[in-house]
Formats: sequence, structure tokens, C-alpha cells
Amino acid sequence: MNSLREVVLARGGADGTPRPVDRLVLGYLAVVACIAVLGWERVTKPFELVIALAAGVAIWAASALLVRRFPGSALAQYLWLLYPLSLTIFLYKAIERYVLVFHGRFLDAEVNAVEAAVFGGHPNLFFDSIANPVLTEVMMFGYSLLYPLMVLPAVVLLFRGERDQAERFIFRIMLASTATYIGFVLFPVLGPMHTVPQFATGGLDGYLFTDMIQTMMVGDPLGSAFPSGHVGMAWTVLLALRHFGYRRAFRVLLPFVCLLTVSIAYNRFHYVSDAFGGLAVAFAVSALCARWEARADQRTTFLPDEPVAVGGAVAERH
Repeated sequence: MNSLREVVLARGGADGTPRPVDRLVLGYLAVVACIAVLGWERVTKPFELVIALAAGVAIWAASALLVRRFPGSALAQYLWLLYPLSLTIFLYKAIERYVLVFHGRFLDAEVNAVEAAVFGGHPNLFFDSIANPVLTEVMMFGYSLLYPLMVLPAVVLLFRGERDQAERFIFRIMLASTATYIGFVLFPVLGPMHTVPQFATGGLDGYLFTDMIQTMMVGDPLGSAFPSGHVGMAWTVLLALRHFGYRRAFRVLLPFVCLLTVSIAYNRFHYVSDAFGGLAVAFAVSALCARWEARADQRTTFLPDEPVAVGGAVAERH
């Protein structure tokens, strides 16, 4: 097995030339800029949004510049490989500035009406009826698992010497995240914590993870509920591992991803329908990426090192 340094310094996108994930990031930033221009009168704090978009481009440019300037630096390669994952939080925080450009209002009334018709009531209230501090702590722990799920498999793939798989994994995560962010704009929803009267009296009781997560959610961007990014990205991770052939990792992580999926509704952060939206994103991303990867593999031709005879002459493959 190659050393981690050899893996991250491997050729193929390692020289700072744009990769599929870079084009995805820049394309998403361009889409957000277009959305903001079209609905400029509904953008809140537009200067901050401009700064955020410019910073996103700057992070990409700085990573590419570093890897070109220091091609032998493993640290520069680490930053180049992993910078897209760092952008998920950064881009998520900017959503609140433009989430209402299309509708001008949040669509929670429509979600509540649909869920009442389908479930005969509010599903979140069922979870509230069984809530207790221990169960809440477990659910908050499950909710906190998203970022380790996003980052650790990429790092493990690098340690295993599988840079190509790490690149494909990161692309899938970024596609799922940008798809959910666009979904927030197309269907802005606050979530039950903000709209269900029974939840206005206070938060859930728990311990360490409960206090930590509920404190973090105070600054969460409004309107970032449907589809659930937690569910969408967590299931994208799981489906990617299964597709890459890591069946054992899939089986080990499946219970944790299921816990995370249930936790988003239990913790009052999302409607049940948000979870279904996140699942739809994850399965769509998995299907699309599997098709794209298969086509890319078909286009890749193995070039042998030995000379190849052509018309009685010997041609060298380079």
C-alpha cells in the first residue's frame, strides 16, 4: 500500500487544475449569484452575501494556487483535496441571506397541511410524547454525527491509498449539499421548532449533547429545513460506501445513520417530510454519480508501459 504522502501527491487533479468537484463548487456559487441578482430586493444584508460568495471563490483559488506553487507539499495537497468539505458549513450559513428570493415567505403552512392530511396529525408531537432526557441525549448525539460521517470516510480512503475514491466520495457529498441548499430556496421552510405552538414553551431536556446542539441551533439559518441536509448528506455517505464496495463499513454505519434520520424530527428541527426530501436527494445523487462514474471508467483506457507494435513498427505509449 502506498504511503499517505504518496497518495495525496499522486497525479490526476493534484496540480491544481479544476476537477469535477471544483466545477461543481464554482457552478453553485454562480447559481447563487444569479438567484441573488434576480431577487435582489429580497436579499437580506446583500453586502454580506457578496462577501460570502467572493470568499468561496477565494478559498478555491487559494487552494489551487498553493498546490501549484508547492506541488511537493503534502499539506497543500491535503487542503486541495479536503477544502470542498469545509465549504459546506460556510455556504450553509449564507443561505439565510437569499432563501426567500422566490417565494417571499416560508411555506410551513403548506407542509403542516400535507402532514396533517397524510398522518392525521403532527408527527413531531408523537416524538414529543415519548421524549425523556436519556432518549433526547441519544437523539442529539445522533444528530451530531453528520460532520464526522462526511469527513472521516474521505480521510480513511486517503490512508488506504485510494485517492480516486476519496475524490469521488467528496464530489458526492458536495453534490448532495448543493442540491439541498438549492432546495431550501425552492421550498423555504422554518421547521416545527418555529411553527408548532406546543414547542414554544422551551427546549427538550437532556445533558451534554442536548445543550450543545440546542445552543448551536440558535444561529441556524432560517428556512434551511426542506430537504433535510442532515439526512441527504448522511445517506449519501452510506450509499457511497456501499457503492464503493465497503459493505462492512456500510453495515456498521447504517444504525447510526438511521438514528440521525429519526433524530431530526424527534429534536424538533425538521418535519418528517424533510427527512423524505433528504432521502430523495441522497438516492438521486447516488444514482446519478454511479452513472457518471461508470461512463468515466469506460472512457479511461489502460496504457501499457511496454512498446506496442503498430504496422510492423514499434510505437511507445506515453
